[in-house]
Amino acid sequence: MKILFRHETNASNYIYTGLSNALAAKGHDCVFWNQESVPAFDMFDSFEPEIFIGQGYNLDRATIKCLKSRPDIKVLLKVGCWGQVCSDVDIEKYPILN
Repeated sequence: MKILFRHETNASNYIYTGLSNALAAKGHDCVFWNQESVPAFDMFDSFEPEIFIGQGYNLDRATIKCLKSRPDIKVLLKVGCWGQVCSDVDIEKYPILN
C-alpha cells in the first residue's frame, strides 16, 4: 500500500516515523509530506496514496479537497473535533472519534 504521512514537527513526528518504519519493513511504500514545501494537489497527484495519516488541527482546504476527491482513500487522523476543520467534514459519513 502507498501510505502518505503528513510531516509533523511535534512529538507525532517520532510516532509517525516508527509507524512508517514498521510499515515499510512489511513492504508498504511510505512517504512523509512536508505541506510547506509541496502543495497538497501536487503531492496527492504524484504519489496517489491509498492511506493518509495526519492530524486534524493542520488540515487545510486543499488537503480536504484532495481527500474528498479520492473516495477510496483511507484516512487516519488524530483529531479533536472543533472549529472550521469539522465544518468541512461530513461527520455522519466519516465518524470522528474523540
